[in-house]
Amino acid sequence: MFFVLSKILISLIQPFTWGILFIIWSLLAKSMKKKKKLLLYSLIILLLFSNQFLFSEAARLWERNRDTHVNEKYDAAIVLGGYASLDDNNRVNFHEASGRLFHAIALYKSKKVNKIILSGGSGDVLYKSNKEANYVSSFLIDNNILQDDIIIESQSRNTYENAINTKEILDSLKFQKTILITSAFHMYRAKKCFNKQGAYPDALTTNYFTKQSRRYNPSFFLIPTSETLFNWNTLIKEWVGILSYKLTGKI
Repeated sequence: MFFVLSKILISLIQPFTWGILFIIWSLLAKSMKKKKKLLLYSLIILLLFSNQFLFSEAARLWERNRDTHVNEKYDAAIVLGGYASLDDNNRVNFHEASGRLFHAIALYKSKKVNKIILSGGSGDVLYKSNKEANYVSSFLIDNNILQDDIIIESQSRNTYENAINTKEILDSLKFQKTILITSAFHMYRAKKCFNKQGAYPDALTTNYFTKQSRRYNPSFFLIPTSETLFNWNTLIKEWVGILSYKLTGKI
């Protein structure tokens, strides 16, 4: 139930949704004055949340802790799901957060980690059988990663379950030194979840929204983009996730 409710909440907190709802509300309003006011609200929301500069500064503050250096050797790299899907031909498609996996592969190839733990089941309400860790594992094996060095955790559907299920694996295998790999915007919640379960992995953050140094041009300040709206959706979803996890004692 929590999983389904979270999916509904996510759709309601998106700035794009707010803008569309104000437009629909304006169409239903009888007063012309109210129609204009609601359309203005919609325009303001869409312009503010599609502005690249405003998002960049907000994301920069959120991603200020850049854990990018790996100087030790680890029993395993824990890769959190949410970066891949299957297409109609059962091929693996990689999405924006796929740096999580590719950084783990690089650590494995450089012999800085002994094992790769893939933690992630199905994030889809309807297609529950398409478990991400399973098909990503097949992809890794097809690309010369030893099957014995891949550990699959395919039951979790959210960050909280990632932590619980992975902790059981770590305890069963007596792994002492691990590194958690996830996107920069997601690391705070992920690390808190793992720590809550008594696992204290090091952190490697990937897929930053912003570069370390500021590089702006006039279009960055003035031209709205749909990508920026999408990025706000991701960031706001994460903030709401943190709040809900705190309220329910998950972190």
